[in-house]
Amino acid sequence: MQEAVDAYTRQAAYACHAESTRGTLVVGKYADFIVLSDDIFTIRENRLASARVIGTYVAGRSVYSEAG
Repeated sequence: MQEAVDAYTRQAAYACHAESTRGTLVVGKYADFIVLSDDIFTIRENRLASARVIGTYVAGRSVYSEAG
C-alpha cells in the first residue's frame, strides 16, 4: 500500500516535474487530499473497497464533508 500511495503522490509529481508544488503535504505546496474512513495502511485488503471518503480538500480548503 505504501508503494501505491507513493506512486500516486510523490512519484507522480516528480514525473510531471511538479515536485516543488505537489506530491507531499509540506508548507507552501498545494494541499489537495482526501480523508478516508479507514486507515488504508492497516485495514485488510478485502476491506479496502469499503473505505469511504469522509472529506475532500483542495488547496487546503474543505470542499466536501460527509457530515454535510
